Amino acid sequence: MATLEDVFRVLNELSSAQVIEHYAIGGATAVLFYAEPARTYNELVGEAVQAARDFAYGATPVRVVSAEHLVALALQAGGSRRRERAAQLLEADAVDRSVLRGILQRHGLDDGGLLDG
Repeated sequence: MATLEDVFRVLNELSSAQVIEHYAIGGATAVLFYAEPARTYNELVGEAVQAARDFAYGATPVRVVSAEHLVALALQAGGSRRRERAAQLLEADAVDRSVLRGILQRHGLDDGGLLDG
């Protein structure tokens, strides 16, 4: 199984070969370089991985966490930015609200009023 270090090695190789011009690590992965990471793996994450959907990016298959699980994970993590992302998915009509309700119920999460209306 590839490690995060393997990913960084490949990124550097791609940059050296000028396949990509520049890159920078962002988001939660970037936080690893500045602060002690919080444990985020839990049953919801495991369920999200198992229920991931298959998409294609060009000709390359990619497994992507479902929109419903993305919303649930955002609500679980908390914070205004995550709540805003959850609302964007709901507004884009990318979420099956009944599936989301089931996920939230199974994991004891509150929708914070996002599903009202």
